[in-house]
Amino acid sequence: MRKDLVIRLIAFVVLCGLVYYFSFDQGRSAVGAKVTRLEAALEAKERVIGQQTLEISRLRKLLDKCPEKAAETILSNDESESDQRITIRQGASRIVFNGRLALTCLEIDRNKKTASLRINLVQEDKLIEETVGLGQGIRFSLSGQEYTLILDQLQSSFVSVQIFKKTACLEKSAGVA
Repeated sequence: MRKDLVIRLIAFVVLCGLVYYFSFDQGRSAVGAKVTRLEAALEAKERVIGQQTLEISRLRKLLDKCPEKAAETILSNDESESDQRITIRQGASRIVFNGRLALTCLEIDRNKKTASLRINLVQEDKLIEETVGLGQGIRFSLSGQEYTLILDQLQSSFVSVQIFKKTACLEKSAGVA
């Protein structure tokens, strides 16, 4: 009986050793494949970043050659960004108007249907922080143009706003009413 116990003990130790060896080997090969995949993804991202950097430098050189067209491009981009809905999560910021304006939703109060918003005018180095109700707006000036930000939609974790550019037609209609 003693020999049988010794043989079982040796078999148990050998079996535990085999389980440990194969589980360690499988874990090492699984991690190796994941590391290889992540390294390939990192290299692909670095290639994209390099291409984008080259494109940015090419566009900057092109922009330096024609500064009068740059102002027209900025104005056309401003017009395309205004009059559209922008969604901002609570505690997050959105950059608009080619990085010249940052909108931040500080707090949302669903009971009062209000939201605390911060407008950061980057070029003017000016902060506008107000609590606005649903349908109410904030007026601000950016690069000599007048804009109105309207709180359009209010949810528990995000708000939607619209930015309207003040035009001569709006000024005349506001004066009549």
